[in-house]
Amino acid sequence: MSNKFYSLYQSILKFGGMIFIKNLKKDEEMRLKAEKLLDKTDNLIIPHNDKELIEELQVYQVELEMQNEELRRTQLKLQKSENRYFELYNLAPTAYFTLDKNEQIKDVNRAGVALMGLEKNILIDKAFILFVAPDSRNKFYKHIKKVISTSESQKCDLNLLINLKVVSAHIETDSNYDANGNLKSILITASDISKLKKTEEGLLKSQKKLMIAMQLTKLAYWEYDVDSDMFTFDDQFYDLYGTNAETEGGYKMSSEAYANKFISPENSFTVANEIVKALETDDPNYLRRFDHKIIRGDGEERYISVLFGIIKDSKGRTIKTYGANQNVTERKMTEMELEKLLIESTSLKDELSTLIENIVDEVWFCDIKGNILLANAAARKFEKEANFESSKSLNGLIKSVKVYDVDGNLRPKKGSPLLRSLNGEIITELEEIVVFPSSKRKQYRQVSSSPIKNDKGEIISAVAVVRDITNLKEAEIELFKSEEFMKKIVENIPDMIFVKNAPKLDFLMVNKAGEALLGHSREELLGKTDYDFFPEKEAEFFKSKDNEVLENKKILDISEETVQTKNLGERILHTKKIPILNSKGEAQYLLGISEDITERRKAEIKVKKSEAFLRGIFDNMPSGMSVYQVQNDGSKGSDYIIKEFNRKSQQIEGMKREEVVGKSLQDIRPNIDEYGLISIFKKVYETGESIHYPAKIYTDENYANWYENYVFKTSTGEIVSIYNDVTEQKMAKEKIKKSLDEKEVLLREVHHRVKNNMQIISSLLNLQSGYVGGEAANILESSKMRVKSMAMVHEKLYNSSSLSRINLADYIQSLVSDLFYQYDQEGYIKNIIDVEDIEFNIETAIPIGLIINELLSNSLKYAFPNGRKGEIYISLKLIDNNYKLVIKDNGIGIPEDLDFENLDSLGLQLVNNLVDQLDGYMKIDKTHGTKFIITFSELEYKKRYEE
Repeated sequence: MSNKFYSLYQSILKFGGMIFIKNLKKDEEMRLKAEKLLDKTDNLIIPHNDKELIEELQVYQVELEMQNEELRRTQLKLQKSENRYFELYNLAPTAYFTLDKNEQIKDVNRAGVALMGLEKNILIDKAFILFVAPDSRNKFYKHIKKVISTSESQKCDLNLLINLKVVSAHIETDSNYDANGNLKSILITASDISKLKKTEEGLLKSQKKLMIAMQLTKLAYWEYDVDSDMFTFDDQFYDLYGTNAETEGGYKMSSEAYANKFISPENSFTVANEIVKALETDDPNYLRRFDHKIIRGDGEERYISVLFGIIKDSKGRTIKTYGANQNVTERKMTEMELEKLLIESTSLKDELSTLIENIVDEVWFCDIKGNILLANAAARKFEKEANFESSKSLNGLIKSVKVYDVDGNLRPKKGSPLLRSLNGEIITELEEIVVFPSSKRKQYRQVSSSPIKNDKGEIISAVAVVRDITNLKEAEIELFKSEEFMKKIVENIPDMIFVKNAPKLDFLMVNKAGEALLGHSREELLGKTDYDFFPEKEAEFFKSKDNEVLENKKILDISEETVQTKNLGERILHTKKIPILNSKGEAQYLLGISEDITERRKAEIKVKKSEAFLRGIFDNMPSGMSVYQVQNDGSKGSDYIIKEFNRKSQQIEGMKREEVVGKSLQDIRPNIDEYGLISIFKKVYETGESIHYPAKIYTDENYANWYENYVFKTSTGEIVSIYNDVTEQKMAKEKIKKSLDEKEVLLREVHHRVKNNMQIISSLLNLQSGYVGGEAANILESSKMRVKSMAMVHEKLYNSSSLSRINLADYIQSLVSDLFYQYDQEGYIKNIIDVEDIEFNIETAIPIGLIINELLSNSLKYAFPNGRKGEIYISLKLIDNNYKLVIKDNGIGIPEDLDFENLDSLGLQLVNNLVDQLDGYMKIDKTHGTKFIITFSELEYKKRYEE
């Protein structure tokens, strides 16, 4: 067998000049260690026989196991390094998510857990899209699609669902692929943490690579005869080399053929060098192992470990070699990967060290005894301001500053986050306040800390990350003060202010005025919608207006809307609704400001009624009435500008209102300064006293009549003149003086009544000058037509050929016409008048006129609400020596339980009193509308004075 081995070395030597030599020092050290272990046993290596080979193989086996053990130690060391940096990664202030190819969350750091507000086990294996707001999901799909299609990092802004709230977020997404180009994972960060992400990917990759373990394969034995230069192989050898005996022409092969076919050119020198050593050695027990690359029969490259010995003849010449080859490809690959990994780990460590050193947050590491092992630049800056030497312990640092919690309580020493983490506690975003002893400056800080454990789960150190949030806190304090200030303003504004959430239109905020107006506390209102408090029709109206504002994104001014409140009943509001937009220009909230204008509207209605009342009095006065605005000193007719001109004035002057308003008194009467009236006007203007100016004739080319004036000044400075053309009265008076005594008495009576009516009107106007309100306005409204009905009796009496009796048909027709005009019902209600040719004395005519005025006014005001059409029927007939007055309407009628004998209404009380005055009786029929039937007799004339 020795002759065969000797030929092997000669053949390889011949080919050795072409071989590149590489010596693995590390493998030699392993071999020496293995040999020392075997030397401790009693087994002796017998040279030049099979036992020696077996012993050598045992050494090789132990060596491999030691290499395996070294790999495991290296892996463990790297794992510890990874664990240490993983703690830092997990404490990173930026949210970090790892998704699989199905976009499900497979890993998330603490910042990510804190961001989402959920436990980590809830987030894991959930689709990330579940935490994306519906309005951003399409955008997220496109974002992920672009990341996958381009294999490039992409950024985008979108909305996330966090604790059932929509939160805007900025994400940066990367994709990760395996060696075959298949999508492996998707990486999402909330900020730029590309270095940290790269670190994590490297650690995960290293961890995976370190899981690869070398396994021993079957040994391929061989012999080489030096003299014949022939190798002898077996099937196991050929199997290792990817061939078989049939292909190679048997189990024998020359060294040249072997070298040309199986040895990699780059390893030729290594193999040749080993053979030279074997041939030249004087050690008969020479045993050697070395590794090199081979090229298999199928072209695949592999690494083998060759263990061989020598056999010498009696002359000390090597005649044979023998050995075994083992496939160590996986081990070699692992070693190369490990070498690469160590390089990457060193680079990664450098990168992390640079990252830690330059991060804006403070990073602290301390050992189990509280000694500070590491403090980055930000931490060292804190040490300097705290007058603390970095060589000191954690206890020294704690004593150098005063630390308070957010409530201002001094924190005890044992409350330090690092000390708490050394006791096993994990702390997340703890806020504290530090006061520096030198400057007394306050620093607001946010601390996260965690213990670091060894493989046995024992705490060996702790790490803390501290963020300076002073600027943020100070901004929050200022914002809080500003918000409190604005809140006080909003809370004390007398108008209702409310805020609604755009999607649901539920109340988010209501101020104190809103609570008082609606009659509900804010606790009752918040989270509820209009449908929870208002009738459906009102709620629908509010909702439609809210949606109009949110859709158009414009302010809506609702001049008037009604709302049914809990305690105040129906109120009238003037509301402005304003859309509040988010950063994307989308309507997020609705702001409402509502002013309660109920009392204003009531006042306006009263004013309008008062104006209508006064206008009615003004226009329907039986006397002329003019209102003048005074300019200059009021000494000339040109100083009095006409502002108003009633119907009677138009009739007296023969001019229309439009022709005189805006003109001066001199414009319509050029000789007015000669009449003596201007001096009266000026006196009233200067003194404010009312003056009755007796009748006097005014003569010019157009006029030659008698006028009587009553002049007074209003509270706003206008001059008012009430006057009558008494020319006919003057002429009639003289005529009456010449007529019968009865007519003279009647004329004096008429004059007396006219003077009384004038005094009534004067009193009403004086009252109005004080700007009446409340019930007084209603009384004036009702009194207007009563005055008119009485004035009309006198007017008809004046025009009657008989100064003692009045024609009722003409009187009632005029009275009804004026009432319809006053209440503006001429187009809606039809009047039917059926009055016989009846004449009454003034004693009977006035009560009848007042009764008709009151009952007809009530019908016009209340019987036909909301523009309802109908008829009013009035009849007066003589039946069986009694007069029967019927007033009826087909309106809505009056309540069945209304007691006409006991009423608070002045008008209806007046009707009852007037019926009693006529010695009559009244019957009411409520069958169809309302029908009043009054039966009476004419009163006798009562003499008031003696001749």
